[in-house]
Amino acid sequence: MKPVPIYSALLTDPAGRQLNEDAVYTCDRVPPEKRAERGHLYIVADGTGGQEGGQTASAMAATIVAERFYDDTSPDIGESLRNAIQTAHEALSTLAQRVSVWAEMSTTIVAAVLHQGTLYVAHVGDSRAYLVRNGEARLLTRDHVWLRDDENYGSLTRWLGGGRRSVEVDLLSEPLQENDIVVLCSDGLTDVVDREDIGAIVARAAPKVAAQQLVSLANHRGTGDNVSVGVIRYGGKAPTAVKWPWVAGAVGGLAVLGVLIALVFSRPGGTGGGGEPTATLPGRLQGIPVDRHTPTATAALLPTQVTRLPTSTPRPPTPTPTPAPDLGTHTVTTTPGYRGGGRSVSNSVILFQAPVPHTTVSDRDRLEIITYTVQANDNVWAIAQGFGLKPETILWANPELEKAPDLLHVGQVLTILPVDGVYHTVQAGDTVEKLAKTYQTTVEKITSFKLNGLQEPYLLVPGQKLVIPDGRKQIVIPQQNYYPMTIVGTAPKDAPKGSGRFAWPTQGYLSQRYWSGHLGIDIANHTGTPIYAADDGYVLMAGRDTYGYGNQVVIDHGNGYMTRYAHLQTILVKAGDFVTKNQKIGTMGSTGRSTGPHLHFEVIYKGERRNPLSFLP
Repeated sequence: MKPVPIYSALLTDPAGRQLNEDAVYTCDRVPPEKRAERGHLYIVADGTGGQEGGQTASAMAATIVAERFYDDTSPDIGESLRNAIQTAHEALSTLAQRVSVWAEMSTTIVAAVLHQGTLYVAHVGDSRAYLVRNGEARLLTRDHVWLRDDENYGSLTRWLGGGRRSVEVDLLSEPLQENDIVVLCSDGLTDVVDREDIGAIVARAAPKVAAQQLVSLANHRGTGDNVSVGVIRYGGKAPTAVKWPWVAGAVGGLAVLGVLIALVFSRPGGTGGGGEPTATLPGRLQGIPVDRHTPTATAALLPTQVTRLPTSTPRPPTPTPTPAPDLGTHTVTTTPGYRGGGRSVSNSVILFQAPVPHTTVSDRDRLEIITYTVQANDNVWAIAQGFGLKPETILWANPELEKAPDLLHVGQVLTILPVDGVYHTVQAGDTVEKLAKTYQTTVEKITSFKLNGLQEPYLLVPGQKLVIPDGRKQIVIPQQNYYPMTIVGTAPKDAPKGSGRFAWPTQGYLSQRYWSGHLGIDIANHTGTPIYAADDGYVLMAGRDTYGYGNQVVIDHGNGYMTRYAHLQTILVKAGDFVTKNQKIGTMGSTGRSTGPHLHFEVIYKGERRNPLSFLP
């Protein structure tokens, strides 16, 4: 059979941060006969944990996975990859138990193997894999993050390392076509570069150039995290590129990495990716040395038979920030740096790159409580992003918003804390111990926070204001107010039923995500932007809301799902109408309680509001 060449480039960049906790691996130095037997392995890992724990975790994970994968003799490539990642998790967990400062060390990982015309991808966490075919990028992985948890929104649900005895590894396989491109990346890229940009860049450039352009784009757009990218092309003409090292990462201070691996996981030497880890291993991990020559293409045989395993549910593209002079800019000069932005979205009809309103802030850390005046196009989530806080912190410092986060209005003055937590007014009988228990934090965090001005014996006076760092409260949004559902009629038997595959309901940018105080998403654009039905269905409600949604449409899709479209300028359907997917049902506006033109979009399944981003393409 005719061999198919594979070309690859992997880069990791600190992106302006002092530490680079990412690591990447490429199989370039694995013997050709071993690659032909086991496949071509590539890895991106994104570590966390502080005290160099993240650096150690990502580098160890990449090293151990490569070792164990290439040492394995099982013919089941996918299971070999999964088992190698689970082995890395066990090793990291053992190290976290033995070294107290690394008790929280952990890493995400995404690993890909190209073997005899089949792509195998295994991953844990929010590092991602895309398959680019004919210029279109398709997300293969699903982020393992909390979407609805009141306290942990946005944080990982799965990781390698400390805190858990076992880990579930997602695995998929995909038949490859010649000229397919696989992209592996950390969230430092996908936080600011969307799926369309990834597909366009890698489709028109050689792997090395494409990887460099993606890293440069992430830095230009102000990513707040380390950036790692792997671009692997299956077949095609040989590009002019350089060969990258076996494992790369900014792992300064990790001169004992090989010893650590031997400490937590030792076994007789094998014949795999580099052999047994030794104390000399970190020398191959420091920096990114480059051999200045054109690489020799490595080959894989075309498959005689392929098997497809179930794939994970994809998550839509991530934010792409752009300037917003025509939508207004406000400036606050006493807050920590913000690099946020909106996410461009589209329906099946057109893609529109909308400008993003933003907050310009200074880079110095803020130590005082300040006030902020709400401006046009603001929302709680965007304001929190602008000050580097969680949206819940905005609610917990402003009681008038706590039970109704969407009742924000232009000119409203908000209290902005310098850190995440709760702003508490002392009541009779309060003690620091009682407050720590109530708000699920520690006495030390309350008493050591300088703004509180507390001194032993920590006597509190009623009316005194305290910042409770990392404090938490339960968010309770009154269902009868926030979620008014005046159903007009019931769907007849012949009403169209949805497919369950939703389309984007409009075009613009994602101005507010789904979080515990906002059980939907907001897509902003100019007044009059068309609004489309996300799927076939029956119009249950079309009219003016009495609470805050303004003009809205509610569609029953006949399969347990309903969708809501709120703050419309005009409504083009009436209750009882049948609608089809992508049918225009109204136009974008700012009716009801709103600070600017946008669509508030909800996905409701059996009465429970779900994160729309989990259902959109």
